Amino acid sequence: MFTRRKISQLRRALHRITVHKKLQNGKGETTPRKGSYSPNELQYFRKIVLAMREEALSVLRDCQDSVRSIESNQPSYGPREQPVSFNERSADAAVREEYALLIDRQTKLLGYLDAALRRIDRSRYGVCISCKELIPRERLKAVPHTQLCLRCKDGGRTFVGATRAQPPANRGKRRAA
Repeated sequence: MFTRRKISQLRRALHRITVHKKLQNGKGETTPRKGSYSPNELQYFRKIVLAMREEALSVLRDCQDSVRSIESNQPSYGPREQPVSFNERSADAAVREEYALLIDRQTKLLGYLDAALRRIDRSRYGVCISCKELIPRERLKAVPHTQLCLRCKDGGRTFVGATRAQPPANRGKRRAA
């Protein structure tokens, strides 16, 4: 049976893959422009996407191997043998469920990365599907599989530094209970 430690290690690996870096204005961020990235830039992004894809595949394989080993360690009981305690079965089920969620998440990420590779092949990578402007390089480095610029992703709200601009608080209004 795998320990919580192994699951924690896999979660950390998954987090490294999907971590979203916040962009800060004024620190080398390029302004979006119409058009597309050059072939050299597309090759640079291809390397980033392929590296992220390899890491995601590695995490996926680890999760699948762990699930297989958990299932292969399940004892088969004869008619006179005592079954494993309820607590042990519950713990195993919880571990299998966590692995299933990690596997599903990695599979989705691989699909997004494959779609990004197809967009690179068609020279459509880095163009926002909503406003048709180029997505800033820093955003593509942080989230290589993205299809939206920050403005479109956030629904038109702007970013102030690294935090979102929030609407004014409800002044004098009470919440309905």
